[in-house]
Amino acid sequence: MYKQMIFAVASLGLAGPAFAQFSNSVNERYASPLPAAATGELNPAAHVPGYSHLTPTMKRQRVAQAMQLRDFVEQRKLANGGGLTEADHQEIARRYKRIVASW
Repeated sequence: MYKQMIFAVASLGLAGPAFAQFSNSVNERYASPLPAAATGELNPAAHVPGYSHLTPTMKRQRVAQAMQLRDFVEQRKLANGGGLTEADHQEIARRYKRIVASW
């Protein structure tokens, strides 16, 4: 009886790694590649519908940045009589890219 228990435990101990190898090979065969996040890093849950890596605080910060950009554009238009200079366009584009790049 004692020998049978030792054999059963040893069999399970040897079968565990073999089963793990089999299950990993099956999972790797059907795994889909993960899309890269905006920063270039892998985002493991990006393929989940409705997933967003942005927290509510991050969203509020982005909205605040967009509102500041809008106010900047309005101020520059008032200062220039309704138009924008080339330097203003470059500054707006730089700020816009900075906001959008983090989405």
